[in-house]
Amino acid sequence: MTRGFSMIEVVISSTMLLLGITGIVMGTQLATKQHEHDRKVATAIVVAERRMEELLLLFPTSLELADGRHPVTGFETFDGEGRRGGTVYRLFYTATPATPPGAPPEDRIPGVILEVNIAWNESVGERSIQLRTVR
Repeated sequence: MTRGFSMIEVVISSTMLLLGITGIVMGTQLATKQHEHDRKVATAIVVAERRMEELLLLFPTSLELADGRHPVTGFETFDGEGRRGGTVYRLFYTATPATPPGAPPEDRIPGVILEVNIAWNESVGERSIQLRTVR
């Protein structure tokens, strides 16, 4: 009498193998997307921190730190490696006095609040990061 695998055993084992391979492929795709997102976030943080440091080195004499949004219209742009002039990242910053207008003299704080905003697009939509400091 010859023994072998029954048709049900073959179907069940094939299904289990197919589910395992599908899980591995989906996990790899998810890990790749997460890695790409993490890379974009890390680059955005570096670009924003670098731009903030450039601005703070100019403080308090620079007109770039005048009250309001800069650039007034549009964005500074950066490529995927963080170099100026690309199309991946869009950056703008705002400077506001550290002391609100009309504050009493005892509450006055010299300096400026600097907020740097950087944004980029991903497959799920726009992402952005905001850094803020008082100088």
